[in-house]
Amino acid sequence: MNTDPRLILLHGGVGAGAAETMVARARLAAARVTAEAARAGGFASVVLATDDESVGKGEHYAVDHDVPGTAFSLRERVLGLVGAARA
Repeated sequence: MNTDPRLILLHGGVGAGAAETMVARARLAAARVTAEAARAGGFASVVLATDDESVGKGEHYAVDHDVPGTAFSLRERVLGLVGAARA
């Protein structure tokens, strides 16, 4: 089991309006800064979990996309991410 610290960031549920899109872009920019700071601070890895298919892997984080067409459960999603991080 890997014991190095790992950071999981969750992003999603964004609406399609202009204001929602602007907020989503700002949240993604903040996630990128957070990922870079986490890696610089000693985190072994950072994963950005999202329902946005347009989000791609970044320099300091990996992306884990939600499975399209499945009902979303925050509990199941987080448990899956934590399980993958422990592997």
